[in-house]
Amino acid sequence: MSSDEFDAYDFSEFTDQDLAAIDAELARAYGGPAIQIAIEDSPLHKFLSWKKHLAVTDLVSPIWCEVQYEYSLYGKRHKPLHLRPSAFTAKSGKQIRVHQHVAHANDRRLKRGKSVHKALEDELRPDKLIVRVASEEERFGLRLLQLLDGFSQLISDGITRELPVFAITHGQVVLGVIDEVLRLPLTHDQAISPRSPSSTPSGSPPKKKPRLLSLSMQQIYPSAVELPTATNAGGGAESANEEQYELRIVDYKTRRSSNLPLDEDSLSPRLQLMMYHRMLSSVLKPEAFDFDLLWSRLNLNPTEPFSSQFLKDIHWEERQVDPADCNVHLNRLVSEWISTVQRKSAGLIGISQQLQIVYCRSVYAGKRDKEKYKATETVHMDDPLEALVNQEELDLARAIELSLIEMGQQDAGHVAHLVAQNVKQVGLSSVGRTSAVWKDLVSPLDSGKTDPAVAWAIQQSLLTCARKAHAQVPANKLLAEAHDDPLFDETKPVVTKEQVQEGTTLDISPIIGKKEFKMNDDELDARIADVLQWWFGARPARGVDVGQTNRCFTCEYQDSCEWREQKAKESVALASDK
Repeated sequence: MSSDEFDAYDFSEFTDQDLAAIDAELARAYGGPAIQIAIEDSPLHKFLSWKKHLAVTDLVSPIWCEVQYEYSLYGKRHKPLHLRPSAFTAKSGKQIRVHQHVAHANDRRLKRGKSVHKALEDELRPDKLIVRVASEEERFGLRLLQLLDGFSQLISDGITRELPVFAITHGQVVLGVIDEVLRLPLTHDQAISPRSPSSTPSGSPPKKKPRLLSLSMQQIYPSAVELPTATNAGGGAESANEEQYELRIVDYKTRRSSNLPLDEDSLSPRLQLMMYHRMLSSVLKPEAFDFDLLWSRLNLNPTEPFSSQFLKDIHWEERQVDPADCNVHLNRLVSEWISTVQRKSAGLIGISQQLQIVYCRSVYAGKRDKEKYKATETVHMDDPLEALVNQEELDLARAIELSLIEMGQQDAGHVAHLVAQNVKQVGLSSVGRTSAVWKDLVSPLDSGKTDPAVAWAIQQSLLTCARKAHAQVPANKLLAEAHDDPLFDETKPVVTKEQVQEGTTLDISPIIGKKEFKMNDDELDARIADVLQWWFGARPARGVDVGQTNRCFTCEYQDSCEWREQKAKESVALASDK
């Protein structure tokens, strides 16, 4: 065995868990391995190599359904509808057809969500600047300027929205934009209560503390396990009389349903907020951030001067700097950011481990049109259960029975009628929380006795019936979803800081409710590592489990989905073997 510089050290006292914990902390601090190679036909190489970075959505969106996300890359879903192909060739060579009606509905839903976010930002920043960028250096410089202005607004006003952040994690440069950050003063008891060193900042259950880990980590990277504080971020001792505060990260999601999603359906946004927490923690420790590595990864020249046009567009001469100094570049903005954090973060205890998602209705719900737009008088075609409850129970049972007979199910009639009865029993009361009952609908037998092959056959029948029901609903019964719906005015205010804290709403976008959860580094790292395996081509994309196939109803690739075809073939093969 070859020797190296570490042979002289005795690591025998460290367990495998201890070493894994050290590796994880180093990955968070330094961004993981310097080199990770994606195979040539991997999603990362094929679709994102030109960007040299990942967005937060690239890491969390595939968790809903990796197959759907991979198809969206091949199908150019990032482009306007009229520029997308009606069919495309998947990685396997199969032609995937796009269900145009579903694609249009999904696009309208996405635009509606963007309108809510735009309205939120416009509340705080009604005036916009048009900035022309002539280089990638200026593009990232604009991101730094938005970070500077957003942080200054946060400190002065107690709130900022659309705050850009960045980090290097798991060896990847990741960029993102936080919906909202609040500055929340701490009570006297909170301010004087020391943070327990034994509590995990991730909210995970306490673990056995590895021996010498704390000392080792402080020697390697002093701030790797600390939140930004007034001392380490501001560079000076905190005044005893200074108000102490923490930052709270908030994200907004819009829903057609008036119910909060289940935890399993909110996994992606929860991970999104966890990533924001990690990224904001990173940029608030700018003196420890490896900007040289960032510039290298993004292939940026940090000393390349910005153009005079760029400086004019950003009103550089009006900022609190020497207006005669036109030698402005990325390194100069980094120095400004470090100085800003040092000057303005006195009293900052850290970023709250408590994260919050605020769910809003994406349609008007004011008293004026309450009767006209009752939920019971409309059919929202983003929920298969709502379409199924409009079917006759006998028709539904017959459709399910035919599917089960085709695969050789002996008690097809009994199972089919049981499923149809269950659909009618859950009825409209379960619409909007279909995920909570779907698993039971596709697996109707007690004690988990439903064969997986039968469950896949049932879900296929249910989705087929739901699609047919959707096609039969009169157009005048469908709730208008057009982006220019007169009942949805994106120029009106949506929600304010006080409304988020108090849980009140405005008519234009009423708050359904809030989900709060704690930062969990262990869960975040595990999920990121797993999805990067797919991005780098180390494994194929995974589809949903049979209990989550209700998600397929709003998927524009359902008709050609290879994952569903594979599961159907497996079901037939299992039935044939019995």
